[in-house]
Amino acid sequence: MKKSIKYMITCALIILECSTNSVAQSTKELHVGDRLPDILLQNVYHGNGQPIRLKSLCKGKALLISFWATWCIPCIREMQTLDSISLPFSSKLNLLTVNYQDEITMSKLFNDAHIRPLANRTSVSSDTLMRKYLPYRFLPHNVWVDSTGIIVGITGEEAVTKESLQNLINGHLTFKAVKRDSMTFDMLKPYHDDDSSFTYRSIIGKFDPKLNSGNVKDRYDYKPYYLRKKYFAFNSSLLEIIWYAYEHFFNFQDVNYKRLRIITKDSARFLAPSKFTGFNNPHISLNDWVAQNCFCYEITLPTPVSDTVFGQMVLEDMHRNFKFHSRIEQTEMEGWVISKMPKKLDLPKNDTLSIRIYKEEIDARDITLNDLIDFMEDNCGHQPDPIVNVTGDNRYFDLHLKSGDRIYSMSNVIKMLIEAGFKIERKKVTCNALILSD
Repeated sequence: MKKSIKYMITCALIILECSTNSVAQSTKELHVGDRLPDILLQNVYHGNGQPIRLKSLCKGKALLISFWATWCIPCIREMQTLDSISLPFSSKLNLLTVNYQDEITMSKLFNDAHIRPLANRTSVSSDTLMRKYLPYRFLPHNVWVDSTGIIVGITGEEAVTKESLQNLINGHLTFKAVKRDSMTFDMLKPYHDDDSSFTYRSIIGKFDPKLNSGNVKDRYDYKPYYLRKKYFAFNSSLLEIIWYAYEHFFNFQDVNYKRLRIITKDSARFLAPSKFTGFNNPHISLNDWVAQNCFCYEITLPTPVSDTVFGQMVLEDMHRNFKFHSRIEQTEMEGWVISKMPKKLDLPKNDTLSIRIYKEEIDARDITLNDLIDFMEDNCGHQPDPIVNVTGDNRYFDLHLKSGDRIYSMSNVIKMLIEAGFKIERKKVTCNALILSD
């Protein structure tokens, strides 16, 4: 298997090199529906060796033109197939095999592959003219011509069957697709495709100073989890994308630097210079750090997948490209433990969850204690202490909290909850933390 793959790659490189000679020319490229020109074919091998008019081959007969090369295994297989299936049609069908290689190379292959001469087959070597009218990049390349000289099909090897030859002769040959080779494709250059045609793509690009920063994600029906297909982050840091994946696809919490452990040789690539991160490097400004460490990333799948599957694909892209590992691990730290809720709580007035802030007030509707904790950890400062619920109470309730102090302060909200009848203590707690390591 390894040998055959190597051989195919070599073949592809050969045709790539040879195709560079199919330069721009004034000769009109022919398509399905066009009539063959009356050109003189030189270097005729099968036949009497004299030049021959192309139109003479389809005068009153159908014509199959096959472009091939001696290194092309499918081409040789196709010619061996035609040796047998074309015999019954020899009086109504001509074959023209066209090769860009010289006559010695071509004739040696005929002998080695036991391809015998046929009365209705003409072979041309050292071709430079025919490929200008009928350009190709990948072989075999077959052009089907009816008995009036009109091109009715352009295909690869798979279309060469006894039935197709019969239909060509009878004048009602049709193919669903036309073989069209890219004349600009270069396998040695990065691959690009139109946005509308790719089925799966994962791209990591450089920081773009012409953009701001942000991210976009899609979300499909809940079944009983959300389905996702696309995520795009632009001018984002590695930590932002990693944390976003854990938060949105694995139900981890919002960015919380107290729940972060970085065990790497180069932690500076994760942490921007900021009072919130605790990383203050006097040798690099925030703008310079962003330009060096932020990038654009997009992943698009052919069909939506579950949150966790999608999130794992995002994490694998980050791990593979930036050469690190991430995981969620339980750790011990100072936090708040809610061990008791008030005996009496207001029953929900409706079944729509909402938590709203009005100046110095918090108005919560149809929530559980866990909903309230999520809100507090997301909104009460950049580095809130973890809050753990050990009450085992799953009641839904409405709650109205009012204070004369700053509503976003964690200590202030804790104070308000205690006054409302919640039992909350400060102590060591075990909670999840995000670990980044080499």
